[in-house]
Amino acid sequence: MIFIDKAWKKVVPSTILKCFKKSGFTKKIHETENDQLNIESIQWNSLPTQENVSFTDYVNIDEDVAVWGVFSDAEILENTLSIDEDNEDDTSPLPLVTLKEASLSLEKLRNFSLQSEVTVEVFDALFTIENTIEKIKLNSMKQKTITDFFKK
Repeated sequence: MIFIDKAWKKVVPSTILKCFKKSGFTKKIHETENDQLNIESIQWNSLPTQENVSFTDYVNIDEDVAVWGVFSDAEILENTLSIDEDNEDDTSPLPLVTLKEASLSLEKLRNFSLQSEVTVEVFDALFTIENTIEKIKLNSMKQKTITDFFKK
């Protein structure tokens, strides 16, 4: 939604008018010297349609389509409860994975990739994971100082 919002904010009125011109909704659009379109000069009377649909009918074609609704309190509660039931399994904490288990899993994935026809991107991803595991190993193997032995 953020990307759509940013893109829409960059659209200027002249872009929209030029799109209408390109689609055939106008006969003549006169641009002024500062590249502003003269809205008064737009003619909407003739649309290039096969069925001779008026512009008003064309614009209002989807007026009766349901795009929103009003829910009762009971419907909202029912939907909320069903969502909570679906997410019950997702709330359990992840099991702890040791560095040794992660390394073994990585090795299994690498062997599987070598046995299967996978793309180079898969091996790049495995390499990135391997580097991450190695960095975590190095950070956990940091040499202790003498004061570390006296801390409780």
